[in-house]
Order: sequence, then structure tokens, then C-alpha cells
Amino acid sequence: MATNLLKLEHNKNKKTNMTEFYQTPLDVLYFTLTVVSGLLGLFLILAVYHLVRILKNVRTVTEKTKDTMDLINHYLWQPLKIMMKLMEYGKEYAAEAMKKKEKKAEKRKK
Repeated sequence: MATNLLKLEHNKNKKTNMTEFYQTPLDVLYFTLTVVSGLLGLFLILAVYHLVRILKNVRTVTEKTKDTMDLINHYLWQPLKIMMKLMEYGKEYAAEAMKKKEKKAEKRKK
């Protein structure tokens, strides 16, 4: 136990360079996993940022589309609906006028 403490104390005072630090394959694995997980985290942050921007653009486009559809409904479909109702009333009026004419024609024949 004392020898281990001496080794640790000796290693603290000794300056190490990178080749001495990564001597075992496990050290290299841990270093690689650290770098990869850091890059993966950075990639995920960028992906979420771009996703938020895309969703913001989609929201803007849908709002503009809704406004356009409201305008189309107001200026195109509403007048068409009014014209269709007027045509229905015109048909009813014409049918009643034809019935009156037929009744007058029947009265004249009698």
C-alpha cells in the first residue's frame, strides 16, 4: 500500500506527455468515446436548432396560407354563393311566373 502511495506521489510530481498518458488501449478507447460523444452532442444541438428554424418557417407558411385561403373564401366563394342563391330565387320566380301564365292560359281557354 505504501509503495502505491509512493508511486502516486511520484507520478504527481512527474510531468507526463500525451504519449505516456495514452499507453493502454483502454485509455485510447476512453479518449475516443469522449471525443465522439462530444461531437455527437454538438451535432444533436445543431440538428435541434435547425429543426426549430424549419418548424418556425412552416408555421409562417401555414399562417400565410391560411390568410390566402381566407381571402379566397371572402372574395371568390362568398360572391359565388350569393350568385347561386340569386339563381335559385330566379328559378323559383320563373317557375311561379310560368304557373301564373299557364293558369291565365287555362282561364282563357274556358
